[in-house]
Amino acid sequence: APGGGSGRVWMKSALVERELGSPEEERRLLTEALGPSHQPGFYKLWLMLAQLEEREMVAAARHGDEELRKERERAARQAYERGVRKCP
Repeated sequence: APGGGSGRVWMKSALVERELGSPEEERRLLTEALGPSHQPGFYKLWLMLAQLEEREMVAAARHGDEELRKERERAARQAYERGVRKCP
C-alpha cells in the first residue's frame, strides 16, 4: 500500500489491483485512499470507486444476484454523490 502517498500513487496502486482482477483489494485501497488522512479531495479516486461498484453491479446482474446488484448500485451512487460533495 502507498502509505501516505499522493493521489496519483494511490490511483496507480488501485489500477494494478484492477488489472490483477482483485476487486476486493482495489476497493480496500480506494476506500483507504479516500479516508480523511489521505486523499479525499482527489476526484479520480472517487470516479474509480464508483466505476468499480458499477462493474461489480453488472457482474452481479449477470449472475442473477439481484440483492448484490442493488447493493453495488447503491454503493456506486454513494461514491458519485460523496465525490461530488468532496470535489465540487
